[in-house]
Amino acid sequence: MIAMIAYALHVNRDLASPTGRDYGASAAFWEHYLLDHFEAKWRDRDGVDDGFPVLRHAESHVYMTWLRYHYYMGRLTGDSSYRDEAERMADNIWLENRVVSTPGGEAYVWSRGVISDGGLNAYLQPTTYARYMFGDMVDLHLEGFHRWADPAEMARFARTFTELLIDNADPVNGGFAADIGGGRARAGLPADDGWPRMNADRFRISSIANIAPWDATGEITEITVDIERKLRSRGTVLLNAALFVDATLRGDATAASATSR
Repeated sequence: MIAMIAYALHVNRDLASPTGRDYGASAAFWEHYLLDHFEAKWRDRDGVDDGFPVLRHAESHVYMTWLRYHYYMGRLTGDSSYRDEAERMADNIWLENRVVSTPGGEAYVWSRGVISDGGLNAYLQPTTYARYMFGDMVDLHLEGFHRWADPAEMARFARTFTELLIDNADPVNGGFAADIGGGRARAGLPADDGWPRMNADRFRISSIANIAPWDATGEITEITVDIERKLRSRGTVLLNAALFVDATLRGDATAASATSR
C-alpha cells in the first residue's frame, strides 16, 4: 500500500496541495524508505544482495499484495526489473486459478497457497483470506495489468462470489461460505471444513464489494447496500467506497454523487 500511495504522490507531484504539501518530496521520502530501509532489511535478512525475489511468502493473499508492491515500485522508480517480477508472480497466480462451471456461468477457484511458487496449502482458499484479494484484483484491473485487465476475467471472479460464496437465501444475516468453493471440493481442490463462515461484519471490513461492477446480476451491490444499512453504526466507509466505485464504473453519476456524501 505504501508503494501505491508513493506512486500516487509521484504522478501528482506537479499539482498544488490544498494544504501546501509537496507531493514530489513525499514521494521521494517514501521511495527512499522502501528501497533503503524496508527492502534493505529483508535483503540483509535473506542474504539477497540484488535481484528478486527479495523475500518469499506463498500464501495467496499475501502473494497478491507482494505482487502489487513490485508493480507500483516499477511505476515509481522506473526500474523495469520490478515490473518483470510482478509479471512473474502474476503468471504464478494465474496457474492457480481454475475454472468451474456454475448455473450463472464460469467462475474461478484457487488454492490457499501459491503452489507453483512453493506454497504448501493446496486446498480451497478460506473466505477470511479471499476477502482481501478481490480488492487487489480490482486495483490491477484498473491499472490494466496482466489478465486482470480483461473484464471477462473480472466477471468470473464476481461469479465466484455470487455463485459459490453466497450459499443461502439470506447472506446478510446468514453469512457466506467458509471458502471460495462454497464448502465443497472444486476443480480438484479439496475443502477444509475447519474454517468458519464469513459474517456480515467481516464483509463490512473487506474488499469483496469492490468486485460488484462486474456482477451482471446486481446481487453484490444489493447485498452491499443492505449490509451498509444494517451496520452503519459500526462504520462502513469501505462499503461506501465500493459503492462509489461501482456507481462510477457503471456510469451512474447520480448514485456516485449520493454515495460520496
